[in-house]
Amino acid sequence: MRPDLAPCSLTRVVDANSSYACLRIDSPLQTDAVALIFLHGAGERGGDSAQPLKYGLPATLWRRSHDINCRVVCPHLPQDETWDAGRLARLVASVRQRSPKVVVCGYSLGGAGACALLAATAGLPDIAIVIAARFQEAANAGVATQVVFIEGELDDWVDTREFRESLARHAVAFVHVRMPGANHFIAEEAMEVDAVTTAFESVGIRYRRRSHP
Repeated sequence: MRPDLAPCSLTRVVDANSSYACLRIDSPLQTDAVALIFLHGAGERGGDSAQPLKYGLPATLWRRSHDINCRVVCPHLPQDETWDAGRLARLVASVRQRSPKVVVCGYSLGGAGACALLAATAGLPDIAIVIAARFQEAANAGVATQVVFIEGELDDWVDTREFRESLARHAVAFVHVRMPGANHFIAEEAMEVDAVTTAFESVGIRYRRRSHP
């Protein structure tokens, strides 16, 4: 079977460094040069380990509407927990043992987790994609990370202004995109924004819509 026609495979693992239970999505097109960590939102906490497949980039891969050429690691939170910057830093370090470049992408609560990771200045990813997040803290220092913020124009809940302003004070370049007419539920649409495509391509990630069923 052609690699671009083959389905992704799923493996359930527990990361020893961070103790996060993770769902790993392996693509027949993948390279080990780069990996992506996807942080889910509040609604996917608890339940079984397949919850991270409900929305966003993992959902598009699992239902085979899109392809990606890298390994995707989806940690899963128990009910009522939030993302912890220290544990996320250890997860990034674990993933980097196999893939020298690491991208962290977070939606809603997961976007706040990505911001917390950057604010902690440890275990930093090469790129952070922050989608529809609310994070009202300042970064303590500059970070050597590309950061892309995506939010819906009509989403009154999101708020990363203080965090973005602190990045600017530390001379950290970032891209801030507001999607016209969009609300909070943009986990999948945001992945095809030009700024995200450009950031992905800068580390060799190709995320594309399949041209076949």
